[in-house]
Amino acid sequence: MKNETGKMKVLNYILAFVLPVFLLLYVFKVRQIYPFGSKTFLFSDASLQYLPFIRSFCQALAEGGFKDIYLRFGLGTELPAVFAYYLTDPLSLIAGFLSGANSIDYLTVLTVIKISLCSVSAYFYFEHHFERVSLLPLAAAYFYAFSGFFAAYEYNFIWLNSLMVFPLTVYFLEKFVENKSKKGLVITLSLSIFFNFYIGMIICIFLLVYYLALIFDLGKGKTFVKDVLQFIKCMALSVCINAAILFPVMGFMINNPSLNPESKGGGSFIFFDLLTFLSRHMTGVDTNLSNGEIPNIYSGIWIFILIPLFFLTDSRYISNRKKISRGVLLLFLIASFMIRPLYILWHGLNYPNNLPARFGFIYVFLLLSMCVESLKYKHSQNVMISSFVFAIGAVFCNIYYSGAENELKHAEWYGGIFVLFYCIFGLYFLFSKKIKNNKGFEFILFIALIFECGFNFYATGIRTVDRERYVNIYACGDEIKNCFIDEKKDAFRTETFPKTDINSGLMYGFKSASLFSSFVDGNVQKLYRRLGMMTDDVSYCLEGATPLSFMMLNVDRVLIPSSKFEGELFELTGETSRFLADQKLNGETEYLYDLKYSVPFGYVIPESFFISSNSDLSDLPDEILVNMSEFEGLDPAGFQNLISKKLCGEELLLPVKSLNDENGDHYITESDGYYFALNCGEEISRAVVKGGLIFKRPVKNLKNSEIIDFGFVNKGTDLSVYDGYGKSTFTGSFYKLNLSALEKISETLNTNTTGIKVFSVPYSRDFSVYIDGKKTKTYRFLDSLLAVKVTGDESNIELKYVPKAFLVGALISLISLFIFIFDIKKGQNLRD
Repeated sequence: MKNETGKMKVLNYILAFVLPVFLLLYVFKVRQIYPFGSKTFLFSDASLQYLPFIRSFCQALAEGGFKDIYLRFGLGTELPAVFAYYLTDPLSLIAGFLSGANSIDYLTVLTVIKISLCSVSAYFYFEHHFERVSLLPLAAAYFYAFSGFFAAYEYNFIWLNSLMVFPLTVYFLEKFVENKSKKGLVITLSLSIFFNFYIGMIICIFLLVYYLALIFDLGKGKTFVKDVLQFIKCMALSVCINAAILFPVMGFMINNPSLNPESKGGGSFIFFDLLTFLSRHMTGVDTNLSNGEIPNIYSGIWIFILIPLFFLTDSRYISNRKKISRGVLLLFLIASFMIRPLYILWHGLNYPNNLPARFGFIYVFLLLSMCVESLKYKHSQNVMISSFVFAIGAVFCNIYYSGAENELKHAEWYGGIFVLFYCIFGLYFLFSKKIKNNKGFEFILFIALIFECGFNFYATGIRTVDRERYVNIYACGDEIKNCFIDEKKDAFRTETFPKTDINSGLMYGFKSASLFSSFVDGNVQKLYRRLGMMTDDVSYCLEGATPLSFMMLNVDRVLIPSSKFEGELFELTGETSRFLADQKLNGETEYLYDLKYSVPFGYVIPESFFISSNSDLSDLPDEILVNMSEFEGLDPAGFQNLISKKLCGEELLLPVKSLNDENGDHYITESDGYYFALNCGEEISRAVVKGGLIFKRPVKNLKNSEIIDFGFVNKGTDLSVYDGYGKSTFTGSFYKLNLSALEKISETLNTNTTGIKVFSVPYSRDFSVYIDGKKTKTYRFLDSLLAVKVTGDESNIELKYVPKAFLVGALISLISLFIFIFDIKKGQNLRD
C-alpha cells in the first residue's frame, strides 16, 4: 500500500511538470509561436530590456571589464543595481553567449521549464497540507502556475525563479514556526531575494505578516517576543547574505531623484470598488498590463465556493484562530489592492510603472492554500450550508456573465463552463461523502478544474510579437559590429533612429545614449529634459537631439533606415552601408552614418565658459560645476543657445517666425537648412511630423518642452505637427540650425586647453580619474556629467570604475554566509 502511494505521489509530481508543458506547447501552436510559427511571446520588457541587457553584459564580459559594461547601459548607470534586477539568473545569462535567434529560443524553452517548476513547487506545498495523495492539490498547483498573475506576466522570466521558490519558502516558514528549524527558511528566502530582489522584497513583506498569523494560530502569547526576534534574525540573515546585491540597489534608490511614489496614479486614495475587485477573479477576464491598479488575480472560480466553506468548516478541523488570521490576511491583501498607501508599500514605496499589483501572486497563493484546506475537510461541512454557498456563488457568477456580454468576448462560453463546473463540483460535494472510494469523483473534478484553468490561460495569456524582427536586429547588429573593426577606432556611441524601441542601440549591440531601465540616472534624465529630449520615469533617449546634444553625449554614429541624410551633418559610411543595403528590417534598409561634427570622449570646456558663474576656475565648489541658477527658467532651445554662446559667442538655434492658423503653429521655410521645433503647448498623442525627413513617433507622445528634429528641409516646405488622428493643435517655436556656430563649437571642444574635461558618463563616486598616474578630484558638470580640471599638458588620463557599495555589500555577504554555516554546524553538533 505504501509502495502504491509512493508511486502515485511520484506520478503526481511528474504530472505537475509535464501537463503545464503540454498546455504551453498547445498555446504556442495556436498562437503561432516558434517553432510552430514566426511569433514569440517574449515581448515588452523581455525583448526590450532583459535580453538586450543579458547580451550586452555577456558581450562586455567577453571583450572588456566593469567599466566597459557600465558604458553599455545608456550613458551609464549603477551597474551592480542593474545586475541585481536583470542578471542574477545564471541560466538566463547563457542566452547572452548565443546568437540572436538561438538566444530567443533558448529563453522561450527556459521560461516553459520555469513555469512548469512553479507548478511543481506549488504542488509540493499543497500536497504536504492535503496529507494524502490526491489530484486536487495538483489542480491547485496548476492554478498557481496559470493564474491571472502568470497569464499577465508569463514573459517576465526574471521574476519566475523567485515565484518558483516562493511556495518552498512558505513551507519552510511553517516548519520554522513548528520546530525552529531555520536552515530551509534562510536558504529559500535568500534564493528568492538573490534571483530577483524586487519579488524577494514582496515575499519578505508577506512572510512578516504571515509569520504573525502563524504565531496567532498557535496561541504563542507567552513566547511572542522571543519567537519574533528569532524570526527577525532569520530574515536579517537572509537579507545580509544578499548584501552584495541589495547595498547598490539601496544606494541607487536613496540617491536617485527619479523615484517618486506620487509620480503616477493621480493621487487617488481608493483605486476601485469591491465589485470590480471580485470580477477580476472570473474566468476569461482580460489581463491588465498598462498603467493602473486593476490586479490580475484569477485563481479559479472554485474560490467562490471553497473560501466561504473554509470559514464554515467545523472548528475541530480548522480552528477559529486560523479562520480569524486568514480572514485578516485576506482583508489586508484586498485593502492593499484598493488603497493607495498600502499598494505603494508592497511596491517598495514606489508607484509601479505599468505591470500593476505585482504582489498579486501572494494573494493567489493564499487563496489556493485555503481552497486546498477546504477540500481536505469537506467531510465536516454541512450539506445544507454547502448548498447555500453554492447558490450564492452561482448567483454572483451568473449575474457577472450575463452582464458582461458586451465587454467579455465569448461570455456565453464562459457561462457554459461555469455551469458545467458548478454541476461537477456540486456532485462531488454531495455524493463523495456517501461513497467510500471517491477517487472517480476526484478525477472528474480534477479534469474540470484543469479544463477551466487551461481555457482561461489560453483565452487571456500569451500575447505575441514578430520574432523575425528581433532575430534580424540581433543578426544585423552582429554584422555591423564586424564592419566597425579598424574602420573608426575612436567612435564611441552609436544611436538608432527612429526610436521605435528606446533600447534599440543595446539590441544592436551598440554603446548608445538611450536607455529604458528601472535603473536610469535621475540627474541624466534632468539633463535630457533640459536639452529637449524624450524622458519618462524609466527611460531617456535621443529623440529630439540637436547636433550639440550629439556632441555633448559623444554620439559619433547613427543608424537610420534612409539614404537621404547624407549632407552637412552626416556622412554615409560606405562599407557598412553596402552591406546593409541587403539587410531588410520591417521592409526598410538600414544605413549607417558618421557625424561630421563629433568630439573625443573627454572633451574640454574652456575656462572662459565658467567666468560668469565663478570668478576663478580654482574657486569651483566641490562636485558642482556651473551655477545652474544661470540656466533656470530657460526652455531647451534657450538652454542650448546659452551653452552655445558661452562656447562660441553665437546662438546655435536661430528662431524663425512661424504662422498660426487652423493648422496650429507651423512654418514655411524661407531657405534650405536644418530645422527644429519646440513644443510649447500640451502633449500631442503619437505625434506625426510633416515636412521634413524625420520620422513620426510610432509609440511615444510629444510632451511639452520636447524638441522636434525636421532634418534637412528645402526652401518653401511647410513644417507642421499633427496628432495620431490627423488633427494639429501644435503650439510651439521653430528654429533653424546655425551651422557657423556648430563649426565653432566643434573646434572649441576639440581643442586641448586649460579648463574642464567632461566625460559623457554620469557623475558617480564609483568613478576615479587618474591624470598621469595620479588620482584627481572629480566634479559634476551641468548637475550630471563627470568632469575634472585640466591644464592641457596632460599626457594620459584614465577612468577607473570601482563599485564601492558592491564591495562593502560583498564583504557583509561573506560574513553572513560564514555566520549561517557556523550556525548550522553548531546545531548539528548539539543534536549529535
